[in-house]
Amino acid sequence: MLMGCVVACGLAVSVAPSALASTLIVPCALTGTYNAAGGYSNTPGFQNYRVGLSPITTTPEHRNFFNFDLTSYAPLPPMSVASAKLKLYLPKFAPPDLLDPGMGYISPDMSEHYVVTSTPYSTAALGAAHTTAEAMAIFATLGTGIPVGDIVVTPMDMGSILEIDMSPMTLGYLNATMGVGTVAFGGRIESFDGTHIDELLFAFTDLWMPHMLGKEPVLEITLVPGAGGVLSLMGVGVVVGVRRRR
Repeated sequence: MLMGCVVACGLAVSVAPSALASTLIVPCALTGTYNAAGGYSNTPGFQNYRVGLSPITTTPEHRNFFNFDLTSYAPLPPMSVASAKLKLYLPKFAPPDLLDPGMGYISPDMSEHYVVTSTPYSTAALGAAHTTAEAMAIFATLGTGIPVGDIVVTPMDMGSILEIDMSPMTLGYLNATMGVGTVAFGGRIESFDGTHIDELLFAFTDLWMPHMLGKEPVLEITLVPGAGGVLSLMGVGVVVGVRRRR
């Protein structure tokens, strides 16, 4: 049996007991929102990925984005990525756990359909300053591009990390981008109808707040057996430690 694990500088690589399948945990470089009126929030010190609509705090409709930088990882051979997930925390405020400041699901509907897609805008563009017209154009692409993944969210999901499985096309794109580029995803509530006072997901996801420590958005990439033997992070080689058990 082969077993091993190494964790370095925010990159976690684990080796499955029965095969050399490695898992990369890629932290989100930047997340934020754009809204239908041309407003946006993409400041590194004020990151929040709420999506939908809620009076006063989130109006008009907001859509979110997630940037991931893959340039510091080693390039991969074709078809090395076996699966990938976008992992997002949905806050919950309920005794006895009062760490979260509020509910992450705010809607009268029994469920909401959240979709993640590609966007034609680069990670640099999503993090830049914009005119109102430019921001409205970006908003229109978030959650409306090539499908990446989707999930049906219910109030019962609050207090947990949602896992959004990514499409085969996205896996190929991640494989080709590893070590050479960045990726950006946009999200929206596909079931949003604009008729309710509240229709909001991922409320209270302020990343600078203590309750979000260790619950930041991440991209979890699983490689096929043998593809992740040697990786690099920020120019430093990271070798997966392997122990053979007879």
